[in-house]
Amino acid sequence: RSDLNPLEEAAGYKALIERFGRTQEAVAASVGKSRSHIANLLRLLSLPESVRNYLSEGKLTAGHARAVANAPNPETLAEMIVQRGLSVRQAEDLARKATDRPEPKPRKERPSQDADTAALEQDLSEALGLSVELIDRAGRGELRI
Repeated sequence: RSDLNPLEEAAGYKALIERFGRTQEAVAASVGKSRSHIANLLRLLSLPESVRNYLSEGKLTAGHARAVANAPNPETLAEMIVQRGLSVRQAEDLARKATDRPEPKPRKERPSQDADTAALEQDLSEALGLSVELIDRAGRGELRI
């Protein structure tokens, strides 16, 4: 069937693994999915019954369920997500706060270069046919190719 909900799909993958002794990797290759997709769906089967009910009723998506899967109290979080109508991103933030994990650090932006350095970087990149990066390290330059 093509209209399986995530729990039904996960149960099917679990059956393939248990009945035929296949690995997640082998199942993924045979159904044309990634191994992480299979693993994430299988994790849904370990959720509490109330969260699985929300998932099968369509009140939560697989993304929501994955967000609360590792939380200390997934049932409470799932109920809050349903009541508030939160997006998956908001659910992930809520789960992150519940587990007291720090938010991921924002990536450092590369400091802006002067026009000469940018032009030299572009010229080298074109001449070599490779990605080139010039970095100023307090008077000691670095060239990354």
